[in-house]
Amino acid sequence: MTKQWERNTKRKFYLLVALGLVLILSGGVFAYTYTTAIGTVSVGEPSADVATCNVSTGQPDWSSVTDNLSEQITCGASPQMICLI
Repeated sequence: MTKQWERNTKRKFYLLVALGLVLILSGGVFAYTYTTAIGTVSVGEPSADVATCNVSTGQPDWSSVTDNLSEQITCGASPQMICLI
């Protein structure tokens, strides 16, 4: 049983060394490319409105919005409710 334990301990040690080496190398490569690489991401102009907003003529009927709050059903969970957001 002692030899098996030593073999497993060696394997775990080698695995930890390999993982540490991979972590060091990948971190080094990331740091090198971060300091030396230059890139530009272009953003195109939108062809239409991204968002629109309209002024409401009055307040919504809050009793219809908050109908199911006593049943712990939110606006998105019940198909009968209409979200007024």
